Amino acid sequence: MKKKLLSIAFVAALAILGGCVGDDIDDLQNQIDDLNSKVDDLEQTQLENLLNQIAALQASIANLQNKDTELSDQLDEQYNSLLNNLSLLEEEVNNNASAVYYGNLLTDADFAAVLEQGATIVTGKAQPVTSAHISAMANIKLIGGDLLVTGAETIAFDMLQSVGGSLTVTGISTADVSVSLPALASVGQDVKVVGNSGLSAFSADALILINNDLNITANELLNSVSLSMLDQVANANINGYVESSYGAGPLASIDLSYTDVLGDVEVQYLSGGQLTVGNVGGSFTCENTSLASIDVASAVIGGDFVVSYNSALETLDVTDITTIEGNLTIQSNGPSSTGGWSAEKSASSAAAFDVFPAFDALETIGGDVVIESNTSTSIEAFNSVTTFTGSSISITSNGGFQLAVLNVFNKLETAGVSSWNHVNISILQNLEWFDAFKMLTKAGDLNLNLSRTQDPNTWEQGTTLRVDGFDAMTEAKSLSLYSPAVTQFNAFGALNHISGYDTDLKVEMFADTSVGMCSMESFFTIIKDNPTKYNLVFNAGWNNPIDTNTAIDQLLAPCSN
Repeated sequence: MKKKLLSIAFVAALAILGGCVGDDIDDLQNQIDDLNSKVDDLEQTQLENLLNQIAALQASIANLQNKDTELSDQLDEQYNSLLNNLSLLEEEVNNNASAVYYGNLLTDADFAAVLEQGATIVTGKAQPVTSAHISAMANIKLIGGDLLVTGAETIAFDMLQSVGGSLTVTGISTADVSVSLPALASVGQDVKVVGNSGLSAFSADALILINNDLNITANELLNSVSLSMLDQVANANINGYVESSYGAGPLASIDLSYTDVLGDVEVQYLSGGQLTVGNVGGSFTCENTSLASIDVASAVIGGDFVVSYNSALETLDVTDITTIEGNLTIQSNGPSSTGGWSAEKSASSAAAFDVFPAFDALETIGGDVVIESNTSTSIEAFNSVTTFTGSSISITSNGGFQLAVLNVFNKLETAGVSSWNHVNISILQNLEWFDAFKMLTKAGDLNLNLSRTQDPNTWEQGTTLRVDGFDAMTEAKSLSLYSPAVTQFNAFGALNHISGYDTDLKVEMFADTSVGMCSMESFFTIIKDNPTKYNLVFNAGWNNPIDTNTAIDQLLAPCSN
């Protein structure tokens, strides 16, 4: 912005030509002086705002360094470099008047003026749309407002270190365009890479701090995003969905391993590779991808933890997670993303999600749990969990009819929303061995529907169905046991009361009468001694109820042998 000063001579000439008198000249000069004063005031305000932005950013960086005492040497070096560069920019602002361009870069004239001035700092916003505009910004180090990039064939800002507002890349339609910001270290608001049909790569490998959100969506050709040094962002949303193919585009691996995400992480529709994430202050969601591995290094998940419909998933690394404050959902992961058997799984079992993560460090879950339709052939997990304040746990249809063992929640003693509202548990599985909830003392509605494994080609059943667990359980609201093909039963040994208001106990009789429910003999004795106390249903096949005493006698008959 250039001051438009009018000379006294020019004013006098105007007065002569227009027949003005002296008073008119004075009035006009006063107006000009007033305008110049306002321009000075505006520039001073912009200058002060710029210095305040730099000071605030310096404070943020210092706080991040103090908070993170385990910074890698490389990241610590980046922070020190950023602080040094900010100090140099502050000196430029204070000591070099030509370094600062006051105003916005919007028109061809604006970009020509900033180039002619040789400025390195822009107080306003910049909206380059041509390669000439990009070239005119070659020496710009700091933009006080927003940077909006919508065009050009080659887009590189080699000197740019900081954007005070938002950085937005959108509307790039020329094929195979890349955006490179190798020196950019901080963005004061959002980073948005959205709605680009031609963009193929976005990199900002010196970027440490995004004060608000990271949003990467609707980019049809985008195959590479590199933010290797990103340390902090408010929320991160990365979605590789391409509308033209109704699925994932070419975008694959994402590395946020250094990143402290203060809020939510949401990742969808990546075409393969790996996802690595650091700290997650809110919810973590990874859905509808072809990722081979997911690694979440956060100790605490501040919201929900959702990993669903990842059809090529082999490894889920959650070794460090101690607390999930919301719901936990792991659903439909592995080849075919159905949990049922598929030709894909049969042909490439080494690439299946065979090994379910143990969650060895996890101690606290604050919401509901759903484990459903994963291709894992063994689930031994959650056995360090001691605090569960959700309302339900559901484990259904995992292993493609061939789950070897379900060994879960064996350290959990009490669970539920409150001391009088206990957890509801539903298990629907084909498996060989159920051994779970050994220390849980009370439950709400409890439904066990257990069947033997089945061969995926012949549908021939396995030979073993062993049911253990619930050793410490004394009370449930209701209990439904459907496991007619059981070969060994040793569960609910401490059960002495069912407190429901409808059907309290429902049992499907065992097909093999040589198998008994000896572990429940004490509770069956209570039932026989108090025949009207509970609402009971014993079935021997579909819709074929049998007398309670007859059923109990049959179930306890093997116990005397």
